[in-house]
Amino acid sequence: MPHPSVVHGWAPPQVRTTTLVAGDRLVVFQTPDGAPERGEMFDPATDAWIPTASADAPRYGSFTEGSGPLGVPQYFGFEDWVVVVWFDGNHRKQFSGAVFDARRNAWHAMSTAGMPQQLEGAYEAGTAGVYVRLRKEGADSGYRYDVRADRWSAIPSAGGVREYPAIAASGGKVAVWGGIVGEARGTGAVLDLASNAWRPMSTAGAPRGREVAWSAARDGVLVTWSGRSARTGAPDLPDGGVYDIATDRWTPVPAAGAPDPARNVDGVFLSWTGEAIVDRELPPSATSNAEPRRLAIWDPALGRWWRSRVATTWPVLPLGFGRVLVAEGSPHVVYAREQLDCPAALALPIFARGPNAFTATALIGDELVVWGGVDSTVPPPCPPGAPCARFQPVFTPVDEGAVVSP
Repeated sequence: MPHPSVVHGWAPPQVRTTTLVAGDRLVVFQTPDGAPERGEMFDPATDAWIPTASADAPRYGSFTEGSGPLGVPQYFGFEDWVVVVWFDGNHRKQFSGAVFDARRNAWHAMSTAGMPQQLEGAYEAGTAGVYVRLRKEGADSGYRYDVRADRWSAIPSAGGVREYPAIAASGGKVAVWGGIVGEARGTGAVLDLASNAWRPMSTAGAPRGREVAWSAARDGVLVTWSGRSARTGAPDLPDGGVYDIATDRWTPVPAAGAPDPARNVDGVFLSWTGEAIVDRELPPSATSNAEPRRLAIWDPALGRWWRSRVATTWPVLPLGFGRVLVAEGSPHVVYAREQLDCPAALALPIFARGPNAFTATALIGDELVVWGGVDSTVPPPCPPGAPCARFQPVFTPVDEGAVVSP
């Protein structure tokens, strides 16, 4: 991957860095305080970085460089677009927004007609050119913004209050499942954006109701595993389910052979490849979270949990076709459906620093795009007999990257 010319792989704290995927490109926004939004996009199809458009780009406020919108912006990427909303304190409007079209490389301001008064603390989703915000304190109603028509409108209530649910969007539908919903258990609802109406989600094969601890979505599928049946005093649940939004069908994730759900059920340790759930499982005998972990994998086609031979202390990285890359030490590719892990020839310097050091990792199509980070070096020890000061690491921005094909 070539080096970008506008953005850098690491920036000081006063420069905001945001990475998203839109228009099949890695979009990197990196804006100093008080300046207009700037950035660059990496297009894997052409192996090129493209500076983002400056015309109509939003400008965020600064206490040192003049007036402007005051709030820290919130970003959401889906399909071809990045939606940005921020608190606007200078124009006597509660919020403002803008949309970046990554495929056309163009900005447009968001209409304020019908814009909700409150744009903080919401669940976000996007499909079929519609950006959806559902109330975080309820997730049963909210607002929608049609990107092409530049139009806000309300979403009706689904008739229930859900806290900590799982949410996914695909094919013009938004699925909301689970959460704490009073006495109801294991239920969900689907919003059809064409009719702007809710319908009940199938409960056949659905997991027990729960406060969702982890969920993921890709290619029209919502997957969730573990969680708790109540806010307090309930043990972690060892089962889950995979929901196909288009067919309204659940596939249960069984508890038999599952990892211990009480150990690190969150997005750091769990991932969904598009074909399988992957958990970095801490051994029962472990005394520290830093110990190497095996991969516990469940695939709907296999219908059971199995363990890979390879162990890892770093997060694993997704590849296309349900595969997983273990980049540390001797790199391996784990083929979840085939229940294999095989050595991989990855003599790339960027992987020597470890996934925790990357600025961005993204699955675009079936390719893994990795970019940026910092390189830390420590000066050599003092010569014998010379006075020594306490040396500090030197952090150098790293603008290199790599594209890994499965």
